[in-house]
Amino acid sequence: MVVSRVLFPLIALSLFFLPLNGLPERRLLGELSSEGAVYPMLIAVIIYGLAVIQKGSINKPNHLSYKLLMLFLAWVLISGILNSLGILTNLTKGRSGAEKFSLQFMLLLFVFFTSIVTYATLKPFHRKNILLIFRRWILFSFLFAGIYSLVIEIPAELGQGWAISILGYITPIIHPLDELEHFRLISLSGEASWFGIYLAFVFPWLMSYYFTERKTYKYIYLALIVYALILTFLTYSRTAYFIISFQIFAFVMIIFYKGTHHHRRQLLWVLIITVPLSGVLIIETNAGDKIVQMYHSIFEQDTEFQQSNISRFGSQLTAIKMGLSHPLAGVGLGQYGFDMPDYLPAWAYDSPEINLWVSSSSDTPWAPVHGLWARILAETGFVGLFLWLSVWISVLISVWKRYRKLHQIEQQNSILALSLLLSILGLMLNGLVMDSLRTLSYWITFGVAWAWLTKPTDEVEQQHDE
Repeated sequence: MVVSRVLFPLIALSLFFLPLNGLPERRLLGELSSEGAVYPMLIAVIIYGLAVIQKGSINKPNHLSYKLLMLFLAWVLISGILNSLGILTNLTKGRSGAEKFSLQFMLLLFVFFTSIVTYATLKPFHRKNILLIFRRWILFSFLFAGIYSLVIEIPAELGQGWAISILGYITPIIHPLDELEHFRLISLSGEASWFGIYLAFVFPWLMSYYFTERKTYKYIYLALIVYALILTFLTYSRTAYFIISFQIFAFVMIIFYKGTHHHRRQLLWVLIITVPLSGVLIIETNAGDKIVQMYHSIFEQDTEFQQSNISRFGSQLTAIKMGLSHPLAGVGLGQYGFDMPDYLPAWAYDSPEINLWVSSSSDTPWAPVHGLWARILAETGFVGLFLWLSVWISVLISVWKRYRKLHQIEQQNSILALSLLLSILGLMLNGLVMDSLRTLSYWITFGVAWAWLTKPTDEVEQQHDE
């Protein structure tokens, strides 16, 4: 319990710094150093590790998804052994296959332990409080990024000299390229799309506040929800638009078909107010045209997004072809960049980014997959992909069952369960466009879900079962 008290503020800080996901890289931590959330979490993992060594045992969640995740880690290691000949001979950009596999596996172990540490930290709390605590952490994190954008970034984009001056001092510290993506809101993140993905992670939790708080505060949280949507729009991120639209749609459908009468009535009032207002705003501004233009850019030629489309689709198609050629065990963790040129479609060379990625020169960037699901297929085969998907599906099923059980007997916790469900779905969709395993929102969410799902049955649930 003493250790949990020490870990608690570190986990909270890790979530608080979650939007800082594009910091300049430091040699010691490699790609992990880009994530602001890593620094407090690293301290937490070290403290927990020392406590485990002293105690001689580790807290293991009694949930199927944990066992499946352990199998996934074991399979990644087996995949590396099966591909050892290729890994030992791979060399490009001044990096060897063995180095890349070792570093990526250590990264995977670290983020896995962040799930364990989060679980161990929240396990002592009453089940009713676990998701409330998590939601409060997320709210503070959103306020951190939201206030920064409102006070500094948006005024700078509007040409306010004082804000531009402040931004000139801050940008080199939190952005590796020492420049902004003009006309696209990036807040504290490395890119506009990364900030959009972060907003998709926090958005279901912001929605939950309207349904659980008293009338005095309800409309303050409604204003925060609207502000989050405005920030999302200003990122001009197609992925963020899609994920948050999906979350809103799923939330509305679940509340109307499975929710309580009280929640349906609350939702109806929100829709009566927001739908006409949104229609007026779309008609009176160019917001609708902007959104349509963003999605049309996926298919149109000669748009500002065309090169990005080629890079993203080309990389993912390459990963899928690689996985199909190595269906059992893939090519090994971290090996995509070495084998990429052998599977790249010819049309992808039209992208200057692709040409940089396939170059063997040490001063060129490493090749991304632009999709975690495609990367896992390429690097661990269909077995690894099945195990990774099974981890997520098992968590989703458990959360859904708990929501169905709670929605009639404990309305506040049922809304939080729904937020957890939609946040997890958002993270799964995020894996279609981002390929990094270092994203701590995945791993912290696992820990929170394990702590909440494995707690003994609450008294109110026992009475309901009887």
